[in-house]
Amino acid sequence: MTEEVQKVLQEVGETELDALITVGIGSDGKVQLRSSANNVAVMHWLLNKGLFELNVFEMNQKTEAEA
Repeated sequence: MTEEVQKVLQEVGETELDALITVGIGSDGKVQLRSSANNVAVMHWLLNKGLFELNVFEMNQKTEAEA
């Protein structure tokens, strides 16, 4: 595990969370997906919410760069 990954995990561990999904990519390209929620619907919602927030962030970055 890289130092950056360890730092992020430590930061996440210091917050009060109700649910968590982690997606990891290894140097060999294998993906690992883990969830604290044993509910497929909640997992889908969390992943979709994260993707939506990432897209909004990226769009805001493009808008600021163009301005």
